[in-house]
Amino acid sequence: MTEPIIIAIDGPSASGKGTLSKLIAKEIEAAHIDSGAAYRYIGLQALEAGEKLEDENAMNSFSEKVLGSATLDDLSNSNLREDRVAQAASKVAIYKDLRANVVTFLRDFSKKLVENQPFKAVVMDGRDVATRIFPDAAIKLYISADQEIRADRRMKELQSKGFKVTYEAVLEDMKERDARDMTRSIDPLRPTDTSHIIDTSNMSQEQALEAALEVIRRETPL
Repeated sequence: MTEPIIIAIDGPSASGKGTLSKLIAKEIEAAHIDSGAAYRYIGLQALEAGEKLEDENAMNSFSEKVLGSATLDDLSNSNLREDRVAQAASKVAIYKDLRANVVTFLRDFSKKLVENQPFKAVVMDGRDVATRIFPDAAIKLYISADQEIRADRRMKELQSKGFKVTYEAVLEDMKERDARDMTRSIDPLRPTDTSHIIDTSNMSQEQALEAALEVIRRETPL
C-alpha cells in the first residue's frame, strides 16, 4: 500500500480544528477525515441494529464488523451529528479494544484513500490523531484557543441551531469536557513534542488557514 502523507490535527472542542481541517483539505486537494466520526458511525449502526451499548465484548466485535465496510460518505453522514448518536459514541469510545479497532481502521482507510482515489494526502482531525493514530504523521498541528473564547463560539453555534443555552452553562460543560479529554488514562488530549501549536483565539478562519498552510508547505512537498 502507498504510504499517505498525513496531516494530523488535534485540539479541544470549538478550537476551530474541524473547520480548519476541511479548509486545508480543500486547499491541498486532500481527503478529510474526522476521526471522531468513526466512533459516531459505530454508535449510529449500533442504535439502528439494537445493540447493547453497555456490552463491551459485543461492541468490540460489532465495531470491527461495521468498520469493515465503512466509506468516506458514511463518515460524512449528517446523521452522525445527532445528539443520540453522539451520546452512543461517547459510551462505546471508552472501550479499549474498540478504540484499537478504530485506530487500525483509520490507518488502513487513509492508505486506501490515497492509493485508490485522486487524493494527495489525508487531513485527519480529532483528539488523538498525532499521539495515537498517526504518531509518525508528516505534519502535526495542535489547534487551541482560550477556553472562554471557545465557550462563546460554541454558545453561538448552538444558539444558531435553535438551542436555548447560556454562556455560563456552555463554559461549565466545556471545562468538564476539557478535563475529561486531557486527563483520561487512554490517549489523553495533548500536543506532541513535534506539534506545531496554532492559537486561534484572535485569528480569523483565513488567518488560521494561512498559518497552517505555511507549516505544511515548508515541511512537505504539497
